[in-house]
Amino acid sequence: MEAALTTADRLLDTLGARLYAARRHAHITPPQMAEQLGVHRNNISRWESDRGLPTLAVLRQWAEACDVSAGWLLDGAGADTRRYLSPIEAWHGQLELPWGPPPSLTLA
Repeated sequence: MEAALTTADRLLDTLGARLYAARRHAHITPPQMAEQLGVHRNNISRWESDRGLPTLAVLRQWAEACDVSAGWLLDGAGADTRRYLSPIEAWHGQLELPWGPPPSLTLA
């Protein structure tokens, strides 16, 4: 039997959600992140909303900019998960994503 997902698990269950959480936690705006990565700012929105995937090189740069492991960004496992649970739970209900919440953020 599969264990029930907690609110925090659902909030961090996609790569896009973890990219968003890491960037917000690092206090980096989408335009700042785009400049650091050398990509167009629309890519940031696309990746955070799970409508596209960054390259591994970009993922490594993102992890470095946000002081988080690339492994955590990819699969959500490891010590970095605890680091983001409280901020994400605090943001729940306050998220103002321009594309709307991903399905994983839609809670009953």
